[in-house]
Amino acid sequence: MHMSTPDLDWQVAESDAEWERLASPPAAVGTPAADPALRLRRSARRAVALLLLMASAGGWGWRPGSATLPPPAAGVTATAQAELTLSAQHDDDLAAGSLADQNDITWWLENSRSVNSLKAAAQSADAKSRQAIELQSVEFQGDQVVARVVMYTDHGEPAYRQTRFYQRIGPDWRQMTPDAALWGPERSLETPSLLYHFHQNDAQAVIAVTPHIEELYTTLRRNFGLPSTQLLGQPFALIGEKWVIRVSVTQPPGSAMHSYDIYDPIRVPSPAVYLAPVELTDADLLAQSIFLLLLKQVIVEARERNAIDAHWQPLLDGLRLWHVWETDLPLSGWREHIIPWIYLDLPSAPPEQPFMLLEQYAEICASHTLWMAMPAQLGIPLFCAEIDETALFYSMWGRRHPPTQLSQIALPTSGYEPAEGTPIWGQTVALATLIEYAVATYGRERLPVLVAGMGQYDTWETLIPAVYGVTASEFEAGWQGYLAAQYGVSLDTAMP
Repeated sequence: MHMSTPDLDWQVAESDAEWERLASPPAAVGTPAADPALRLRRSARRAVALLLLMASAGGWGWRPGSATLPPPAAGVTATAQAELTLSAQHDDDLAAGSLADQNDITWWLENSRSVNSLKAAAQSADAKSRQAIELQSVEFQGDQVVARVVMYTDHGEPAYRQTRFYQRIGPDWRQMTPDAALWGPERSLETPSLLYHFHQNDAQAVIAVTPHIEELYTTLRRNFGLPSTQLLGQPFALIGEKWVIRVSVTQPPGSAMHSYDIYDPIRVPSPAVYLAPVELTDADLLAQSIFLLLLKQVIVEARERNAIDAHWQPLLDGLRLWHVWETDLPLSGWREHIIPWIYLDLPSAPPEQPFMLLEQYAEICASHTLWMAMPAQLGIPLFCAEIDETALFYSMWGRRHPPTQLSQIALPTSGYEPAEGTPIWGQTVALATLIEYAVATYGRERLPVLVAGMGQYDTWETLIPAVYGVTASEFEAGWQGYLAAQYGVSLDTAMP
């Protein structure tokens, strides 16, 4: 028996209310539900929902708007948090509305093809690294796209991530410089000490870091003997004026150690634009950037407030490196590798042996260059150049013995060479260990006294007794004992 194939009319219920409407009796002719054009638009929306479902299963998705923000962070003003939460909800509502309005199935099919073209463009940009690229999220904004990409190792493990901006040029996509206009509306957030300006897509990261940054900043000001609020020259002329921190996708990474004017707003990159290891969170990237620049500003403020002469700059550099190592931020973890290399590995190597880089050289360089050109900008004698250039540079360096005596740490005006002209290898690292010893032995509360003392005394012999109540030679002996106990340093090998 021949049976005719039945005609099936598939309809997708998008909600319980839609299901009840579909199950109800047909509307009378002439009602809005019977309008053929309206039925066509609704069918198109259902088709779009199916296409999105299939697209998600295929490894790509359209990310409308911003994600839900976390609960209010400690120290964030209630009005600012409420504004952010409301704005996020508004953006989500707008995104949902724009999705409902996209009733042209051809438009979505075209964008599915665009995703493939976009992935090819992303892969082509990384052809030299030969890493596999995955588009984790794609957001179309007309002829422009914001795409979050993940790069994989040869073993199929996620390695790096980055957000990239693309422009459609004919049928192809070309990567372009980040555009703040594609990064959501401008927002601001105020804490007791700082004022943040950023775009909506960075809201979660900013809210996540504000409590910790507030705590770190309060500690910095206390350690350097500064009042809880700034009192500087213009434009920070009034007590209570706050540093302005601007988070922007147009600020390039790797410039946290560049010399900005003390009165400029602090500008940090959006975490999105870093080519960063996947294990680092957006909060990690943002917090380290902000801390490095706040630390620089605090040191400049302390130097001006106490009229510290330039010959104490090496000790200020040691204080800076010690503070970086004292946090729980990404760069703090390298102390346990760098100090033994400076004090144990290099001095014990035979003079005829080629200069020996520490085992974690590549990892240390990759980590530091997220925020600066090279570790040497923090006083760590690593320059992260090509291996041949690095070997040549170190071969020209005279001695490989870091200071273990105060007399070896001359305090010249330049801050780089002592009076006799011999380079001081590892001086900043040595001074960071000196600060580490002083805090462990005499307490953190002596740090502001040390900073103030640099503005009053010119030599170790006068500074040390005024700050710590012991002679310079007693302090030096204690520091040497600390190096031996904490790091296994032997004066026989460390001294030339």
